[in-house]
Amino acid sequence: LHPAGAPRGTTVEITVVGTFERWPVHVWTSDKAISAKSGMDKGKLSITVAAEAVPGTYWLRLHDEQGASTLRPFVVGTLPDVLEKEPNDDLDKAQVIAASSVVNGRLEKSGDVDLFSMKLKKGETLVASLDAHGTFRSSMDAILQVLSADGSVLEQNNDWSGLDPQIVCPIPKDGTY
Repeated sequence: LHPAGAPRGTTVEITVVGTFERWPVHVWTSDKAISAKSGMDKGKLSITVAAEAVPGTYWLRLHDEQGASTLRPFVVGTLPDVLEKEPNDDLDKAQVIAASSVVNGRLEKSGDVDLFSMKLKKGETLVASLDAHGTFRSSMDAILQVLSADGSVLEQNNDWSGLDPQIVCPIPKDGTY
């Protein structure tokens, strides 16, 4: 599913990857706080997250009269979501995002590198986490780095929780990181 989540109180169109001989399909959700329906275009779903939905992982399953898919996780949060936009694989092409955001990204190719930038002030603390293996069972073993404006690595982590990295980085001076 891409994006694989949404904030409370929103409706989002997601793309389901796979082979679909029949479309549209029905969508089962693990909680009534999430509703989903298949769109007219094959592989497209519309998911509505209730404003009172509890943040966390919910489960979706596509099905019809002939069978069902495996359960797929869908994460509900409280922060605004941003979709990754390519190209963002070079320091001068880093995708600008606001502080306090969830970025929904995906690997476009083997060895894909994705860069994001944000303005931060001295004394703030940047917390950056990547969730691929823990919730989504991806085999990706990511490395997460915080870079200064000139590209110097300030912090790096690759296995904070299993294969998923997290960084907590105090910001030393005002700037773009």
